[in-house]
Amino acid sequence: MNTTTEPAPPDTANPWADAEIESRQINWPTRGQTCELGVALTDEETVAEAHLLTAALQQLDTIRSEAKASADSFKARLEEAQNAVNRSRCKIDKGTELREVECVWIYETAGVDIDGDVVIDPERRTLVRQDNFQPIRHERIPEEDRQLDMFPDTEEEAP
Repeated sequence: MNTTTEPAPPDTANPWADAEIESRQINWPTRGQTCELGVALTDEETVAEAHLLTAALQQLDTIRSEAKASADSFKARLEEAQNAVNRSRCKIDKGTELREVECVWIYETAGVDIDGDVVIDPERRTLVRQDNFQPIRHERIPEEDRQLDMFPDTEEEAP
């Protein structure tokens, strides 16, 4: 019987499995270390990762939609606050604001003169504020206001 062992055929996939390199390692301690390195995924791992990716993309879309809605809400609130600031500034700068004020037409007048006296003019009328009696504008009396009602709506009783 032949008890001699033949050397193992060289491992072409592992260049470190060489007899000379192995002989050099005899006097050294075996020491290992783990490193985080790339490893090819299996088909099952690829499918599982694809499912995780899909879920993450859906979550990302949801968060983006919520962020846009929130941003739109904040934008609207900012615009509303800015408008309130602008309105107040404008009122303070002008010292006035627009409000509904009762006015009345005074016929056969054309406003007031420089001394504040009413100008009489049978062809014109003046719109006057009721709160402070200041004239707003004056214009020609329209023809429809000049028409006298010859036949009133109420019937007079015959004597």
